Amino acid sequence: MSLVVSDLAATIRATKRELKAQLPDAKKVFAEVEEHMQREVDDVVGARERGRPVIPSVEFHAVRSGKVPEADGTGEVVSWAW
Repeated sequence: MSLVVSDLAATIRATKRELKAQLPDAKKVFAEVEEHMQREVDDVVGARERGRPVIPSVEFHAVRSGKVPEADGTGEVVSWAW
């Protein structure tokens, strides 16, 4: 759906109608998403408070030499590809 900037209010109303038709329990779904996002934020804040990096980074020399560590999706290094 393209955004019609000349009538933003009408576009918002139409989008809300479409969302309500496609997702009748939208309030519950949005509440679940908000809860999940809050847990993610809490994890990042906790990691930062423990002095852990919250933005993944890889050293250039590791990339260039093919020695980038594998991760398990939690941000923890599983093994080093030496």
